[in-house]
Amino acid sequence: MKAQSTVEFEQETRDKAIRLFTYLYELVRLRSRLIASLEEYEQILWLDDIPREPECYCVAWSDSQAARTDIWVQIDKPPRP
Repeated sequence: MKAQSTVEFEQETRDKAIRLFTYLYELVRLRSRLIASLEEYEQILWLDDIPREPECYCVAWSDSQAARTDIWVQIDKPPRP
């Protein structure tokens, strides 16, 4: 009997978690606008448009797989002259 009540408790907890995440997912969908094409974005940054300067880094430029994989784009202030 005790094992059954534990299983029922776990199932009830799982059901509550599913309902909570479903609610949060639906809430985000209501607050967010679905964008289906690039033309609908306010701004688009193409990786090819990032200047190839010492202060700029883009993961797409890297030849090695191990090179700074946690950073995709980084732009630092240029040093003052």
